[in-house]
Amino acid sequence: MVEATQQFYSLSAGNVHRSQFAEAQRLTARYEAAREKVAQLLNAPDDKTIVWTRGTTESINMVAQCYGGPRLQPGDEIIVSVAEHHANLVPWLMVAQQTGAKVVKLPLNAQRLPDVDLLPELITPRSRILALGQMSNVTGGCPDLARAITFAHSAGMVVMVDGAQGAVHFPADVQQLDIDFYAFSGHKLYGPTGIGVLYGKSELLEAMSPWLGGGKMVHEVSFDGFTTQSAPWKLEAGTPNVAGVIGLSAALEWLADYDINQAESWSRS
Repeated sequence: MVEATQQFYSLSAGNVHRSQFAEAQRLTARYEAAREKVAQLLNAPDDKTIVWTRGTTESINMVAQCYGGPRLQPGDEIIVSVAEHHANLVPWLMVAQQTGAKVVKLPLNAQRLPDVDLLPELITPRSRILALGQMSNVTGGCPDLARAITFAHSAGMVVMVDGAQGAVHFPADVQQLDIDFYAFSGHKLYGPTGIGVLYGKSELLEAMSPWLGGGKMVHEVSFDGFTTQSAPWKLEAGTPNVAGVIGLSAALEWLADYDINQAESWSRS
């Protein structure tokens, strides 16, 4: 990872999706190839479901503001487990304040895990979003995501999974689990800081309003208005963290040769 980042700054520093010279074109290809690696890691249906962010915190804020913000109405409910990191709580408190929605607590069970079995009792006709961590950053415990997602989807809810702690141990299979949104940070997988990932189902990403406005996210622009690119690029305005993406790509190549199942066994022993 360090070598890949150093080589980028030493030999090929440039921008992506803009310049026409040969090195910039090669860099753009590497940048998009890294997106494909993340898609493979999560078993995402295609790389257009992968959005580059600054980290898990920005990813969850993006979902809260760009998906939740325009849709939540006064009295709607966001269910959040009491085991969540601030990054999967504060964004929901913020959007609740902005929209008049309310945050509902999902308590812990005797095993100190989010009590997924209580969801049928907590879910009401006003429940809209479930925010749940894949793994606790305090105990390392993991809730039954599959069961939680089944309960939520049966009520028409959208599920945001915080994968910051879990991605390095057992990356979620987003198709098998039918996850709506999933986020993680590159440094948790031995990549650089300041680079993160948001996975979202294609139809959900396309339904999101842009997070920021600027270069790369626009398709056409004039003083009369603008149109945006399709997802994921409409959510990636401005010069991206190219070095971070290149470094994360190198870290994922290293992890591909690493026995994650063995690592999980060691961590639990």
